[in-house]
Amino acid sequence: MALVNATAPDGALSFSDTQTRPFMKFWSNLIISEYLKNENDFLCRFLGTTLVKNYGADHTGKLMSERGTKEAQEFLMQLNLDALKGEGLIYASGNVFWETKTNKRWHQVRTGLKYGKIIDATLGFVVFE
Repeated sequence: MALVNATAPDGALSFSDTQTRPFMKFWSNLIISEYLKNENDFLCRFLGTTLVKNYGADHTGKLMSERGTKEAQEFLMQLNLDALKGEGLIYASGNVFWETKTNKRWHQVRTGLKYGKIIDATLGFVVFE
């Protein structure tokens, strides 16, 4: 979070900020989701390798409505919508439950992200216990 604050003191990172060298060490734990206003859905633009491993699937290129249970979709939709407002960092925790996976606890920080001049995406940093 110190890197986010140092890079974007106004609280709104740009996509190009995330492509710089200081952010590279965090890429494996990042998720970038672009808001598609016409569909009222989020498109996963990037899912780091640690997240792919822990979730057991690469969701890059998939809509939020295409992944997970309805309960998980509703939770994640609200989390992303809150971050999209650009009002600061959003913290969340939860559990991953799959028949083929052991119960894993995750924690994340999510914030608004700009592809252009406005916040139109979210950036999440996720870690697992």
